[in-house]
Amino acid sequence: MASPITSATAPELALRHIVATCRDDLMKHRTIVLTSGRPVGIHQTRVALRRMRAAFSLFKGAASSELAQREMRTLAGEARWLAGECAPASDLHVFLTETTGGVPPQIARVAKRLAKIHLDRARVALSGARFTTFEAALSGFIDHVPEAPEGRLDSFARAMLDKRARQVAKRAHKLGSLDGERLHDLRIAIKKLRYAATFLRPAFV
Repeated sequence: MASPITSATAPELALRHIVATCRDDLMKHRTIVLTSGRPVGIHQTRVALRRMRAAFSLFKGAASSELAQREMRTLAGEARWLAGECAPASDLHVFLTETTGGVPPQIARVAKRLAKIHLDRARVALSGARFTTFEAALSGFIDHVPEAPEGRLDSFARAMLDKRARQVAKRAHKLGSLDGERLHDLRIAIKKLRYAATFLRPAFV
């Protein structure tokens, strides 16, 4: 199916399409978290929330009204909270599947108990009233069509990709001398550029 986003799409409309895709991924993997212990559920739920937050961050200057700006900030904040509720379970699954080969058995047993506790925590967050309110607000944001969205996605995309690329270049200055903290900052900048390139690709197709 062809993407509903084109080079001429207003950036705010493009955001709503992108967030809809993230919402669909979130709901699909949420079902896995709530009905099974398969690690893919919690991992991909966290990815969907990360992508959603990245989209809101990228398009934060594209809102056509103060109301849309407030909605974007609120939804991004709720996605951040929900990701925080899912993070410990996801991190412990990674620890148990990728790290425990060199970990004493007693520590591995404790990690498994903690993983179950944190998975239960994530399930509570993904099935509670706060999530229901978040999902309803998210759907409302996606379904709303702004009266007068401004701009073209291709112009917006060039400006944002240039900005993100400059940020990467700045962080990568004197790469060989960067300490752990600055390397982490560089990794985040590269990740933001990667997300931006993925989201904005339809502008150049």
